[in-house]
Amino acid sequence: MNPPLQSPSPPAKSRRSQHVALALLGTMGVVGGVVIWHSLPRARPDPFAPVEQPEAPVTPVSADRTYQNNEFTPGAGYYHAPQHAWFPLPFNHHDPSRGYFAGGLWQAAPLLAGLLSSRPSAPAVTSALAAQQTHTQAQRARAGTAGFAPRPAAAPSSAPSQPAIQRGGFGSSGKGTSGAGT
Repeated sequence: MNPPLQSPSPPAKSRRSQHVALALLGTMGVVGGVVIWHSLPRARPDPFAPVEQPEAPVTPVSADRTYQNNEFTPGAGYYHAPQHAWFPLPFNHHDPSRGYFAGGLWQAAPLLAGLLSSRPSAPAVTSALAAQQTHTQAQRARAGTAGFAPRPAAAPSSAPSQPAIQRGGFGSSGKGTSGAGT
C-alpha cells in the first residue's frame, strides 16, 4: 500500500535567515562596488580635460600694420578687412535666427569679401585700443582678486539706524511704524 502523503517539513528558520543574510550581503557588495566605481573618476584628474592657460599679453593694434580678414585680436575682436575695423563676431558668422554677420550688420546671405587683408582706419584703431585697455584692466582685476570684487565700505551715519517696520496684512490699515515708538 501506499504510504500516507506527507508534506515536506518547512525549512528551518536558521536556514531561511542565512539566505536572507546572504542576499543582503550580496546587495551591499554590489551597491558598495557601484559607489566605489563612480568615485574613481573624481579621485584622479581627467587626462582629457582642457588645461586652462593664461591669456597671452595683448599686443596693441596699429594703423601701420596690415590685418587679415577674420584675424582675432584679444580685447578688440575680429578684424573685418572690407570694413577696416574690428567687430565682436567673425566675418560672415552665421546665426540661424539672424543670418550672417558682416561689418556690424546682419545680412540674409553671406557677403563676398573681395578684400582679404587691409589696414584699419584711424577711428577703428582708436576704439580698438580703448577696448584693449578695458580688456587688459579686467584681466588684471580678475588675476589680482581671483574673481572676488572688493566690498565697498559702508558710509558712516550720524544717527543709529532702526529699520522701519511695516505692519499690516489683509484687512489692516497698513500703517507703518518706525523703530522709535508709536
